[in-house]
Amino acid sequence: MKIAFFVFVIYGFMSLFSSVVAAVNENTINFDPEKIVLNSSIGYFDNYHPRLSNGISAAAISVGINGQLLSIHESAWLQATYSAAHTQFNLDENELALEDKFNQYNIGLLSRFFVGNKWYLDLQGIHLNEEYLLGSNIAKFRPATMIGDSVTRNEIAASVVYGGSKKHSDNRDISRFLKFAFSHLDQDYEDNNPYSNLFDLTRDIAEIGLNFKLSEITQFETSFQFEKVDFVDELQLDSDVYRLLLGFEWQGTGQTHLKLLVGGYKRVYQSTSDRQGFLVELDAEYTPLDYLTIVLKGSQTTTTGEIEGALDTLTKSASFAISYHYKEHIRLIVDAHMNRAQFEQIAEQQTSDDSALGIGSELLVNDRSTVSLKLQRESLEYELLDLDYVQNKVELSCRYAF
Repeated sequence: MKIAFFVFVIYGFMSLFSSVVAAVNENTINFDPEKIVLNSSIGYFDNYHPRLSNGISAAAISVGINGQLLSIHESAWLQATYSAAHTQFNLDENELALEDKFNQYNIGLLSRFFVGNKWYLDLQGIHLNEEYLLGSNIAKFRPATMIGDSVTRNEIAASVVYGGSKKHSDNRDISRFLKFAFSHLDQDYEDNNPYSNLFDLTRDIAEIGLNFKLSEITQFETSFQFEKVDFVDELQLDSDVYRLLLGFEWQGTGQTHLKLLVGGYKRVYQSTSDRQGFLVELDAEYTPLDYLTIVLKGSQTTTTGEIEGALDTLTKSASFAISYHYKEHIRLIVDAHMNRAQFEQIAEQQTSDDSALGIGSELLVNDRSTVSLKLQRESLEYELLDLDYVQNKVELSCRYAF
């Protein structure tokens, strides 16, 4: 009861603000990469297609592979990441010929070039292709469709960083971290449904950020970001977004970690009035005992492109997770999240609420393999259309790393 009350207080605190993006961060280099990881799972959905009222149940089997490759040289670090997965559903009733096979893959390359004692250059490229489950992603707020949506995203990014070195892979180890970054994203949906191409877009982001170490345990962070969103379809409104965030990160005695960022944004349109509001991000972790960890997160984000005609989407989010280690090889996890999205339109405002509660356990078989079991309940309430649903899932998964 106390935990539920605490989460309710955090969620109420988040609702005072209105939108967030993460402050400047250093790209992560993993010095102990897992080259090949094999994943497999079996699961059960009691409501396979949430948009259908008759509630079709389905069993699922999924197989996947992912990994990282790292090459370290005197003046350059090269990292490649990859993943691929295939999911097959077996429907109890499939008289409607619903789609039941979904694939996903992505490839990422990151090159870090050291150009001085304190300066380095990051060049990054990412290619992703994903087929979404029925009723999810851009189909989340629509009546039932028989074919899932499929998207391809290509992104390139470059950043120049002052404050890093070959000795410090974590920017918190140094006193000052300055970053200039630019990224370009192309998002292209397959023409699977009449609405799919409405969400094709390009997004350009330029950012400058500064992290400054105030003490051994406290770090000041700030970032300014400019984002340009251009939709391919002329019916969708393009916009320019300006964001400013500042705050601090505090690492206590080892038991407590706190990060709080606040700021504001302004979304500018050419043919309608501008939108503006506040930004916030909260990330707290508390480890009162060696075997118990509590994580709380809260935020608000401003996005566009989730439903057509929405000038601005403000999402308030709160989540918590409790991880309990029983002996050395067993971990028990309880996690939950709540999201409220407000879709700002010219003449009206629409609201949706979704939540999820999960309970899981993980068995560490050895250093390379784990077996986990999770039960999860998800729900959605959308005030415009009769699209509310509840979906229960159970999944048993195995992971083996080489």
